[in-house]
Amino acid sequence: MKLLRGEKGITTPEVLVLTAGIALLSVLVVQTLLPALTGAHTTVLNRVTNLTGSGF
Repeated sequence: MKLLRGEKGITTPEVLVLTAGIALLSVLVVQTLLPALTGAHTTVLNRVTNLTGSGF
């Protein structure tokens, strides 16, 4: 893709394309990591509940 450059530097279409690309990449990363983070959160929550509920 040829970059469209004006006299001032980066043009509006480039900014929009970069923003959309970053947003798409962010969504993909979150979708990939969410199951692992959910599992880790559940594990920690269960361990804290067991520890605090045990009277220790």
